[in-house]
Amino acid sequence: MFSFRSQVMIRKYFAMIILSVGIMSSCTPDEYTYEDRNGEKPSNLSYVDIPDLSEGDGFVSSRAFVALPSNVLPEYFIKGWKKDGQDMGDFSQFKIDTIDGQITLKGKNDLTPGSYSMAIKVRTYNNVANAAEDGSYTLNKTVIDSVVFDNGLNFIVQPRAIETLTYTPAFDGVRPGREYHSSAPAVVGTQPITFALVGDHPAEFTIDAATGVISLPSGHTLEVKEYSLNVQATNEAGEKVFENALTVNVAAATETIVGQLQLPDSYKASSYSVGDDNIPVMTASSVDPINPIQDSNKRWRMSWGLWHQKFDGVNQHIIEFRPMKTEQEDYLLFDQKVSFVDAEKAKAILSLGHKYGTLSGFTFQLVVSTDFADDPKTATWTAYDINLNDAQATYEEYNVDLSAFDGQEVTIGLKVKFQVVDGITATSLTKNIWLKQFDVYATK
Repeated sequence: MFSFRSQVMIRKYFAMIILSVGIMSSCTPDEYTYEDRNGEKPSNLSYVDIPDLSEGDGFVSSRAFVALPSNVLPEYFIKGWKKDGQDMGDFSQFKIDTIDGQITLKGKNDLTPGSYSMAIKVRTYNNVANAAEDGSYTLNKTVIDSVVFDNGLNFIVQPRAIETLTYTPAFDGVRPGREYHSSAPAVVGTQPITFALVGDHPAEFTIDAATGVISLPSGHTLEVKEYSLNVQATNEAGEKVFENALTVNVAAATETIVGQLQLPDSYKASSYSVGDDNIPVMTASSVDPINPIQDSNKRWRMSWGLWHQKFDGVNQHIIEFRPMKTEQEDYLLFDQKVSFVDAEKAKAILSLGHKYGTLSGFTFQLVVSTDFADDPKTATWTAYDINLNDAQATYEEYNVDLSAFDGQEVTIGLKVKFQVVDGITATSLTKNIWLKQFDVYATK
């Protein structure tokens, strides 16, 4: 019996022959089966046990271990999968290496808690190289057996414990006697989640158990002061109390953040993934449909994307934009509308930097729309020019007065436009725009 390593080397040897001398190959039908010369079939398929996963986690299994008859090579295929005994249909979320049977499930998947089993087909075959008179070879691939192991790989997905709970804003204001509703909290953890107020809090505050929205009725008689509220979140994995999850300031007027770019707290290289720009609470889109490119280091070109820079010697997240076309028009918009209802003195504060390239042919604006639906091309925008400081690789704070939209609900974001002008080449438009802070304020 050949070792697994020997089998792989033999397969690579024959592949090299095919490439170098133009071997022609043939194969019997996929399910062709008969007893091999030893009267044996592949048996006892197994994997190293996979530790229980939390919802959303991925894995890379061990290679497959299978008992094989002599002088044959295995191929591995996924034939199906079940959750708690029920067929799950399409298995495109899983990838299998046909040579060694290693199975990969990518992270950020949509598998819900439960017990899973995967049916694995093991097909065995012989490779026989026949020499012709002219010195060439023909490789004949003969299938020996095809056996399906219904429970080839098993694993369990556990509910993800509640990790974070965030209200935006986390410090909010309400005027005496005025009706109040907080935002719904963003929670990391397996759904469904229920919410409750715990600890010392005024009886007048109520929380929606399903959404986590905290409210006060019109005509409330709360004393003028700040109220710090503790919120308990509960799911199948357990409960967690978030102290001072929301502070509500009852006062004649309170300036609060009503919209905010929420960058990850600390830099983690694993935060980047191919096909996902990883930008939290905001969405990038382009008027001119383009295909953003992600480099091998996961850095985006022709797009906004999560990136990092060093501040005081420590890598921290930023949002970066890198254009790569002679003409390009892109938006970065908050996913949720920003409410200035019952508010005044609306404004935005941004922290921006840039490097490389030239500012010629470059327009950068904060944009606001009252009618945006889902397409920036069809929305009506009010644009505020942001004239970036020419000094490179430094961050400046920019304040934009949005009081014209007091009392309204709006969509807010950024618009970048590059266009080649006289004396400027497409190459020189590779300016990096860095966004470190984007806060929207209003006084309630």
